[in-house]
Amino acid sequence: MIIRNRNRGIKLVIKYNADGIYVGESSVHLTSYLGVLAHTMVPIRYNTWRDVLEQLKDKLWDSIEIAFTLDKKSRRNCMLTLGKCFRSFKNTLTVKHILPFKDEPELIKKPPTEYHFIDDEDWNIFMKNREVQKHRRKKLIYNHHLSRKGYAGLEEEMEFTLEEGNAKKDGSYDDVVISVVEKVDELMKESQESGISYSGSNDILSQALGTPEYTAWVWVKGKHYTPGQYFNSMSKHVVRDILKATQEHQVKFEADVLARLSQIGVATP
Repeated sequence: MIIRNRNRGIKLVIKYNADGIYVGESSVHLTSYLGVLAHTMVPIRYNTWRDVLEQLKDKLWDSIEIAFTLDKKSRRNCMLTLGKCFRSFKNTLTVKHILPFKDEPELIKKPPTEYHFIDDEDWNIFMKNREVQKHRRKKLIYNHHLSRKGYAGLEEEMEFTLEEGNAKKDGSYDDVVISVVEKVDELMKESQESGISYSGSNDILSQALGTPEYTAWVWVKGKHYTPGQYFNSMSKHVVRDILKATQEHQVKFEADVLARLSQIGVATP
């Protein structure tokens, strides 16, 4: 149906509620269409949605505008949905088509036949990326046990510390964490007694781990906080409070679209 509509120049009109969220039957078709685009038009060679080239995202948006009449402000929500669908699709490939055959490597040398739109080269890169991520996961010995709430959620409930961030639900620690916790306590005591200040990229946690602070985000705050946001923010946290917390609590495409839609027999708008 979508191919017929596109060939006739017919667009489905997206309606919005008072909050600017698209609603109604057309919005259901839009969501389905976004899922199809994410599965068929975004190569699985990309590790994450953030890695997808802006040129490709522009083409995806053009394809959406050809099929639907919608506010340009909807682009952000559409991109977020595309990213979610992309991650979900890669997870499906892993759970249903790779893990069950991990002991039979010959069966996963090629992409599943039902996904004929997946290029062999993309599949090989996808498989290699999985191995890299698996290897990195094995090296990540400082496991976190914060469940779904994350660091931001935990901060709202209690004063954050390294021990709490790495503690299991029963209050115990992974063996490898114990030595780091002890080192943190030692450095904090030394700081208090000598007046030595550990802050910024040379903070207590970095020294306890024996590694410099990674430039993209701040350990004590979690992966969503960059050094610029954390150490240079003056609106929510004055420098004095930040330094105090750091020291005392050290604790992360149109042709292809039509062709592929035809191949998989899309039944959306």
